[in-house]
Amino acid sequence: MAAYARRIRAVNPALNAVVADRLDAAEKDAADLDRRLEAGGEDADTLRALPFIGVPLTVKGSIAVEGNPSTRV
Repeated sequence: MAAYARRIRAVNPALNAVVADRLDAAEKDAADLDRRLEAGGEDADTLRALPFIGVPLTVKGSIAVEGNPSTRV
């Protein structure tokens, strides 16, 4: 996540592709996920079974996501 965040921060001023970011929160979420996976146990097994766990993605403003701006009415 850190590499993706660095790249977005570097190029987004020119591209303006990411209008509303949550990069700081995503980096915190990634660190928490890493800790949970390293701890092992049932929680880690459950997380590893999720098909896209840890894959960073962007979400269009037309999709309602709690805590993020949306163009959806």
